[in-house]
Amino acid sequence: MKKKRKADYRSTLGYETPIYLVFSKKSVQPSVVAAFDQAINNLKQSQEYQNIISWYLYPVILLQTVDSGWFHSLDILGTVFFSISGVLIANSLNGTLLSALLYAVLASVGGGLFRDIIFGQRPVDALETPIYLIIVFSTVIIGFTLSKLFERVDTSAKHSHHYKRVIKHFKLLLTTCDALGLAAFTVTGVLISLMAKVEPLWLWGPFFAFLTGAAGTIIRDILSKSRKISDIEGEIYSEVAIVWGLILSVALLSNTFNIRPDLIRFFVWFTVVGAFLTRMFIYYFRVPNVYFK
Repeated sequence: MKKKRKADYRSTLGYETPIYLVFSKKSVQPSVVAAFDQAINNLKQSQEYQNIISWYLYPVILLQTVDSGWFHSLDILGTVFFSISGVLIANSLNGTLLSALLYAVLASVGGGLFRDIIFGQRPVDALETPIYLIIVFSTVIIGFTLSKLFERVDTSAKHSHHYKRVIKHFKLLLTTCDALGLAAFTVTGVLISLMAKVEPLWLWGPFFAFLTGAAGTIIRDILSKSRKISDIEGEIYSEVAIVWGLILSVALLSNTFNIRPDLIRFFVWFTVVGAFLTRMFIYYFRVPNVYFK
């Protein structure tokens, strides 16, 4: 006769798998089995158990959550429109094609590069696959070509009502996709922080969400010699990544003892939608930033 003790283990695939620990009555005293059960219960209530979940199980589940078509689409969409912003700055400064490429690369992949360098990740994500740089270069070439075509539009056409409507809708589309990219990069920043096992997550998660989403555009504005670095001196933008990065980090930490893949997916969706709607609310209602004077 053998005595079985059952321990619940919730796997990363979304279902529970029982694990049976088998003890022999001939060689194991009941007191040892009781002590073993008590040790398991103590572990599940300890900080060590929380660290195990945070360090090993959460990264796997988060990778399953964000490794999907919709999230990659947001990532690519953000890269495209961050690249367009670089083209627009180069065009406004009457810069060269090289300057447009530089501004676009910094805005779209610069934050991720800085983050991966800090973590010592090898290879760097942006360099591991050429898709992001291909998107940036293609966007810049198309944007540069379109700007040359717009130069052929006469002055009267530029001041027409239809032309102004096109510009207005383009700015709205740019802001919308920019907000989507920021929302996706916010989740990515927290995800990479969790995978890198930085502690505490509630502090470093928001920081790397900000670094991933806004650091590249800050460096871009510095190199372009802008009078005002819009991401930290203008309207509320970087603060969106920080706030929602904090919300996602706290949500992950607060559910360590009730980890479920569907709950993690909800947190990711909630963060993406919340960050996007927050950015659009600020844009539509022109919510002012907080200044010293």
